Amino acid sequence: MFNSKWQKTVKSFNTDNSNKYIIEVPLDTDIQFVALDMDGKITDATTKQYMVIKKTGAYDYNESLMSLNVDAVKDSALVYIIHHWIAPERTYYTPKNIKLSSDRYWTVDGIIPPGFHATAQISYDGRAISFQQGSSPNGGYLDNDFLKNVPEDSIVLMFRPLISIRGTIYPGEWQQMKDNTDYIKTMGAKTDEFGHFKILNLKKGQYCFGVYDKNAGVKPILPDNSGFDLYPNPAANSLHIKFKDPHYISSLQVYDIKGKKVKNYTSPSPASNDFSIPNLNLAMGTYILEVSTNEGISCKKFVVEQ
Repeated sequence: MFNSKWQKTVKSFNTDNSNKYIIEVPLDTDIQFVALDMDGKITDATTKQYMVIKKTGAYDYNESLMSLNVDAVKDSALVYIIHHWIAPERTYYTPKNIKLSSDRYWTVDGIIPPGFHATAQISYDGRAISFQQGSSPNGGYLDNDFLKNVPEDSIVLMFRPLISIRGTIYPGEWQQMKDNTDYIKTMGAKTDEFGHFKILNLKKGQYCFGVYDKNAGVKPILPDNSGFDLYPNPAANSLHIKFKDPHYISSLQVYDIKGKKVKNYTSPSPASNDFSIPNLNLAMGTYILEVSTNEGISCKKFVVEQ
């Protein structure tokens, strides 16, 4: 944890067999950024690195497989970059003609103040290799499986913003970045499956490679991580909330995927297991429902289709 004076606090803990642990932070604590295992001591499918950046210049995140060139910084910035060695989650509104990387993605987070600007470079490498001299290729570099037999000019860069609602971070929807506006792609030969993306304005969020694929648009089932059921999901013009036990709901808030509040219901309700929200009147898209009850606040993502 980092506060506004850039003081770092480390909280160590052991989990039980449930793999769950709650860390309590007092409300009056000046906490600006919280992350789990910033120093990479846990064995998981990530490599990560952070730097406190106080001046312009080049910064190599070797562990995270990304390099930065900072050309503007007014105040110090904490830039935390994670390289995930697993496939990214395909979100509901990921463009149907885009197949996401099967191997990896990046998360950029930290304390990035106004006035900070940086470009970043990441590389894709789908080249095949032979483990025995003179034999046919029987292996490959990081993106070999994903980019095998893929025309190199069809490789694109995807971005997924991170939004914060009451201190909880929710990843948004994957969106295709624009060539020569959001990034510049540098290729070698069109068939060697090796090249670089230069991100022109690095932002907090997630990045991954994508390729055009007409069969990519399989919609996933949205994960259920809250204490209530929400249906139908996708919704049209109404929602139903179902708890296992009776709850008192004091308010319901609906946020769009950019974190803007678009609906506010504040009428207290009697204790019940089931609640309904009629007449949503929301445009097609992804939203987050925040439910305030006598036991606390819970949130869940839902989709509107019409």
